[in-house]
Amino acid sequence: MTHLNRYTLLSYALIAFALVLAAAVFISTFQRLPTEGTRLGIDNIFYALENWDIQYSPTGRDGLKNPPWSVLPLIPIGTLLERKAAWGLLVFLTIGITILSVPQFRPRWRYWLAVFLAVVSFPSLRNIADANLEGILIAGVLLVMAGFNRKNPLILALGVLVATIKPQSVSLMMIVLAVYVLQTWSVRNWLTCGVMTAAVVIAAML
Repeated sequence: MTHLNRYTLLSYALIAFALVLAAAVFISTFQRLPTEGTRLGIDNIFYALENWDIQYSPTGRDGLKNPPWSVLPLIPIGTLLERKAAWGLLVFLTIGITILSVPQFRPRWRYWLAVFLAVVSFPSLRNIADANLEGILIAGVLLVMAGFNRKNPLILALGVLVATIKPQSVSLMMIVLAVYVLQTWSVRNWLTCGVMTAAVVIAAML
């Protein structure tokens, strides 16, 4: 193994360690957060995912209202972690996804200023305080953009499934996306994407 390869592996290992440590700090902090008698975490859905016992209540105040296919990745988190700890991990992921969503540009100080403003903006802080799922939605939109630009049916299908965790926020985007896909993709590609998406949706609805 060359010196450069060792340095690269060490760099990746340090980055991974730092991310795990940061996630642990978020989890520990939110686990100790006093929320009784406050409106903090009002949209925390992890209570409805505990022990794989998914509680749906589309019309009531309590219970899960998100599409079943979109919350599948969250079920292990809700099972392994207590709801406040899961909220902390969600906040960590949301901040990370928000940072990734800011396109890089020069000069670098303007880029980092844009990252800072995105993270501390009122909508971002509101999502953190309410335990909203906008971070997951943004991740889905990023996957949709990557899948569409690369004409990759698998990535696009995954993005659609993730982004529709809040259908009310992306319904118009999905209509426009469908029009563009039908116009610019080959029949084989858009049909493959549609079949994969439908297969997951149907399986999750059973």
